[in-house]
Amino acid sequence: KLTQRYLFKDWSLSGPAIFSGGLQANNRILNRSASVGVQDVMTQSGNIDLNGKFEILGSKHNLLVGVDGFHATTEAPSANGSAATIDIYNPVYEQVNFAALSTYNRFFYRKEAWVGAYVQDQITLFDKLHILLGGRYDNVTTGAIASTASLDAAKAARVEREDNAFSPRAGILYQVQDWLSIYGSYTKSFSANNGVSVGGTSFEPQIGKQYEIGLKTESRDKRFSSTLAFFHLTKSNLLTDDPNEANPDYQILAGKIRSKGIELDLAGQITDQLHLLGTYAYTQVNYVQSFSGLRGNRLENVPEHQGSLWGTWQLNDVFKVGLGAVAVGSRPCDTANTCSLPGYARMDAMAAYSPRIGLHKLTLQLNINNLLDKDYYANTSGGRHTSIPGSPLSVLGSLKYEF
Repeated sequence: KLTQRYLFKDWSLSGPAIFSGGLQANNRILNRSASVGVQDVMTQSGNIDLNGKFEILGSKHNLLVGVDGFHATTEAPSANGSAATIDIYNPVYEQVNFAALSTYNRFFYRKEAWVGAYVQDQITLFDKLHILLGGRYDNVTTGAIASTASLDAAKAARVEREDNAFSPRAGILYQVQDWLSIYGSYTKSFSANNGVSVGGTSFEPQIGKQYEIGLKTESRDKRFSSTLAFFHLTKSNLLTDDPNEANPDYQILAGKIRSKGIELDLAGQITDQLHLLGTYAYTQVNYVQSFSGLRGNRLENVPEHQGSLWGTWQLNDVFKVGLGAVAVGSRPCDTANTCSLPGYARMDAMAAYSPRIGLHKLTLQLNINNLLDKDYYANTSGGRHTSIPGSPLSVLGSLKYEF
């Protein structure tokens, strides 16, 4: 089987923006800066995959070979300046004079090109032993810089960085009994750090390593299943917002993190009509090496505890309803762990109507997110001043026709 994909995207974003400059000593007045500009982004990506299944000497193989590529440029001229402070307990809005920012004084340019080749083979022996072997080779060139002269000056001053890496992956699963399987896996990952520092220097790429072991169970009638996983992951050369810069475009190296924990998934067809799915994750994520005193701190936006419970009820052959809850514990809102986002629980619901039209199927579905219109913070982009509220009650309708 040969599969080829290509995606081209060209978009622009323009308008004003306000950045936090930190609270003054009274913890009441917030310093701010303002920006007006445009961001033009053009991306191209594609891949070609060759997939084949065959048998050799009693072993079954599912082989995948492919290449992929990605190319992107960002051009972002902007006018930047100071903005009126604001009292966070008695805010008066519309006090920022964006019209005064009429001349571009900052020109940001980023270019990235990525080419990868990969191979993977899923091997089955004796119908009980499953082995996965694979790897990919990546070549990536990156470079981003900001100039106060012009966009052409930024392009000329940009220093290109080239990185290459081979990332292997391996896994094994053994079916001990018809209802019980044990597995283990190892994965190495590679990701370019195409951020920009105040001085324009480039960053070393991110390297990740993950080990995982676990158990999978399934009842003989296949109505109930579960997965219990223990994982240990490290990732080096993480970036974070530069604490000395209000503009979030500027970053610094934060260091290396270690993530370890447990994940549990339970799924069951309780009755012919009722299906339940429950998940739970306990995660410890800490900086184990740092370049700015972060060692031992927790990673921002990652809770220690989170879980969900979702149930669907098949009322008849064509009508189904669902109700679920997501619970997320408290998590740090910055790398220094000076603040935290409170935990929250959110409820979602759905209803679907799926009649058959001859040999075809039509599905009308309605999803309601945040059913009780809960106020909560979803995440932060680097500190308590950039906490992002969760979406309010929202309704999404969809129509799908299968033929």
